[in-house]
Amino acid sequence: MEIRKQDLAFIMAQEGFSRKAYADGGGGRYSIGYGTRAKDAHEIISIEEAETRLRDALEHFAQGLEQKLVFEPTPDQQTALLSAAYNLGVGGISKITIACNSGEFRDAARMLRLYDHAGGKQLAALTRRREAEAGLLWQPGPVVVDNEMNRGNPRTQYARVVHLVEQNASIDTWVKVAREAYEARSSVTASYDDAGIGNLDDRTVILHGKHEGAEQWFQQYYPGVKVVRDQSPTPDPDKPSIEPTSHALWGLHGSADACWGHGSEAIPAIPAMVKEAKIEAFKILSTESPDTIEQMRRINPNMHFVVRAMWQPSAENNTVDDFLQATYEDVKKHYQAGVRMFEIHNEPNLHVEGHDICWRNGGEFAAFLRRAAGEYRRACPEVQIGWPGLSPGDYIPNIRTASMPFWQQAVATGVVDECDWIGAHCYFTNHDEMRGNAGHYYRNYLRGNKPILITEFSNPKEGVGADVKGNQYVMYVNSLDPIVHSAYAFIATASGNSFPHEVWTGTPIPYIVGGRPNNGTER
Repeated sequence: MEIRKQDLAFIMAQEGFSRKAYADGGGGRYSIGYGTRAKDAHEIISIEEAETRLRDALEHFAQGLEQKLVFEPTPDQQTALLSAAYNLGVGGISKITIACNSGEFRDAARMLRLYDHAGGKQLAALTRRREAEAGLLWQPGPVVVDNEMNRGNPRTQYARVVHLVEQNASIDTWVKVAREAYEARSSVTASYDDAGIGNLDDRTVILHGKHEGAEQWFQQYYPGVKVVRDQSPTPDPDKPSIEPTSHALWGLHGSADACWGHGSEAIPAIPAMVKEAKIEAFKILSTESPDTIEQMRRINPNMHFVVRAMWQPSAENNTVDDFLQATYEDVKKHYQAGVRMFEIHNEPNLHVEGHDICWRNGGEFAAFLRRAAGEYRRACPEVQIGWPGLSPGDYIPNIRTASMPFWQQAVATGVVDECDWIGAHCYFTNHDEMRGNAGHYYRNYLRGNKPILITEFSNPKEGVGADVKGNQYVMYVNSLDPIVHSAYAFIATASGNSFPHEVWTGTPIPYIVGGRPNNGTER
């Protein structure tokens, strides 16, 4: 079995390219390029080298397939089987190869579509990959058409997938759905009849939007059609966009403890800091009283707000339903107080924040976020959902999975593009780091013109004076790219001895920040 350009192109498109090594599945394993094994955790690779390594790896899988197959696959079948074997292992697709050896390619394609779960959850990226592979694997012969009664019959039997949008869907919705359909080369229509018609044994209609009573309609008029509902939210064309800013708004993260459970507005130390530092944007936790919003507006009527949906996951509290139970009512209260920007959770690549407890990778968290965002949007139509800031950096055993692979896994599901803005966390310990990649880590998350909110930044290093940090913060916010909507210094206050080298309480930082030139508008 010779590796061909078609095989490489297809598998590279499915895998995606990573220039840097990333932790892959724990156990100290690192991958790179197009999913091949990295030499070490710090390796960097070129596209050319990545393609060479992929070809070498595929040679191994091709040899394994040759030992399993008793027939000569077509070029498309070879591509499908190689891709599946590379992703699942030759042994992992033994049921598929057995069916192929028996000539049951249709059954093989159907079985292949079932391999789109990880950790017991269906992943959109795997669904798209399996659908594309299955479409290459099963290519049956023609249907015989022998009279006028058969006019309209398909030329061949095939598994048809049609995406059905609403009649009044916006152009933005059409484009979004078309992008999703493109991955599996399926169709898009707004016609129920177009979606259901056809003498095909395998027909699937994916509903985008409300489509009330659609399942019953298809059962009545086109029995045999499988109807599923897309779980991703449909963009609302009437939803207000995020207002652009002429400069990155100067933000402050409020209490780390939601003001220690106070039932009303923030404790006095925080509004005093906000006023002295001339803060333009304020971030709070959803568990804090919405009265804080009005309190901050009395200081700055144009204050911008971000609320982080606050949740503490655990082995017993680990599902999206648990998350919604903990945050749903609080989010609605802040929405009613006028807040529109909500960050769903926080640093999900940390073990303490749910990694390896609630999800195992960025793709699984993406499904979590998509479901939560859908519930928020149903209750709060103008809500603007933010991808949460990740803990930046490489893999640390039992603490953190590397941020960039986690991010790339989520991007592959499409969920980031469904968010209204992207959160980022940036930390630095000196001037050079502030000016370099650490301070500008948010550039790793750029997605077109989607606004970036640096929902946490600080210099957490012990031994650096608060006056030095205050001046660094002024220079830092002043240096941010225009894509940054706002940046939130971490943190105003914290209970006990939490974040001792970052809290503003009792430091000159508010005074220094408040004395910035032109209130921070110069770049």
